[in-house]
Amino acid sequence: MRSWPLSTACACACALVSCEIVFPIREKDGDASAAVGLDAESDAAVRLEAGDDAAVDPPNLIQNGDFEKGCDVSWTPYQATLKDDLVAHGGSTSCRVCLTDRGGWIRAQYWPGQSSYRPIVLGTVYHMRACVRAPGDASAPDMVNVQLRSDDSSGGFSEGSPVQWQTLTNDWSCYEVRFQPIKDASITLVPVVTGPDHAEAAGTCFLVDDIAVWAQP
Repeated sequence: MRSWPLSTACACACALVSCEIVFPIREKDGDASAAVGLDAESDAAVRLEAGDDAAVDPPNLIQNGDFEKGCDVSWTPYQATLKDDLVAHGGSTSCRVCLTDRGGWIRAQYWPGQSSYRPIVLGTVYHMRACVRAPGDASAPDMVNVQLRSDDSSGGFSEGSPVQWQTLTNDWSCYEVRFQPIKDASITLVPVVTGPDHAEAAGTCFLVDDIAVWAQP
């Protein structure tokens, strides 16, 4: 699995990576609000260029983010199917997400009582990295959304990073988002990669790999 820089700001300032800000293309109605406490520019997803191998000191807060143990370990689909794929960004395995309906997603399987459960610390800035691409051998959705969110005590959406749609290509593209939870009802961090919310998305597939989540020191 690839290692990640400590923060986008540091990485860009120190010239560890070449970064480009990718502003939202459109938003899904009723999905996520902007993360409170972070300004609009820092909320924007950052696309990372190839060759980003700088180390990250904080531990990855999620399990099996590189999918080397298979898609069914620590991850769950919604209106989608998951299958191991040998076209990997790092390591030998990625996860193929095939949408069975509009708005399908892959998300971390984190609930109270599970070994993977990680409670949030309110006010802390969290980072998420994920790499995505079209499979190349199947129809792909036109775009996907990489998002870090939190769920409330009932398991429903509480708050999260802004919805920002990224165009898929046949090459790997890696994105970083930031999220600062502030609501008392939030109970856990949930990294999620979502397909588009239109009927044509059903039956399309995308690949995801090397998901990491960490707290900014």
